[in-house]
Amino acid sequence: MAFTEWGDATGPTYAWIRQVRPLVEGEVTSPFVTVAMAADAASATYHWGTEGLRYINTDYTLAREPVGDYIGLAATSHTSQDGVAAGAAAVFDVPGPIGQWI
Repeated sequence: MAFTEWGDATGPTYAWIRQVRPLVEGEVTSPFVTVAMAADAASATYHWGTEGLRYINTDYTLAREPVGDYIGLAATSHTSQDGVAAGAAAVFDVPGPIGQWI
């Protein structure tokens, strides 16, 4: 996967993700497989920084199958001093929104 946009911001963290190698050599990777693989990388988008990853992705909802090679994330995160952390990402492709991960 190639992460093409990262930033340190107080608002959402944005990333465009695409496959750069097939999941299975010699097979075409579908947009649905790409979005599933992007879901595994969402935790890194929720909590971008030097303190590591604090939670796992627990719920994925897609309203439609993705179109094209690129999957976009707009991720937000909250961490409290008591060790409670939560993250969510709006998921989209080039035509528009496709779902949410929390």
